[in-house]
Amino acid sequence: MSGVTGRARSSATPCRQGEPIESKAVVGYDLCLKAATKESWYNEWSTMCEVELNQMKPAEYPLAAEMKPEPGYVSTPITPGGSSRTCPITCQVTSKD
Repeated sequence: MSGVTGRARSSATPCRQGEPIESKAVVGYDLCLKAATKESWYNEWSTMCEVELNQMKPAEYPLAAEMKPEPGYVSTPITPGGSSRTCPITCQVTSKD
């Protein structure tokens, strides 16, 4: 007799069967986090991805300590004002000389 009961053997099997599912989850969460980082778009979903990755693989995915911008913040580019449009084409420059 091997000393391992049928119940002990069957309880060890689900752990191995869950490994492919966990590795797929890690890939998906990692993709989510990389996309959020690339786009600088952080919200409750990117936070969830970060937390889940940290729970599954804490050594590889530590929680970020830095602050992230609030979700929904969109930066507006600085563009030149309309002053060039209001200046007439025939501007004359006078000098003090």
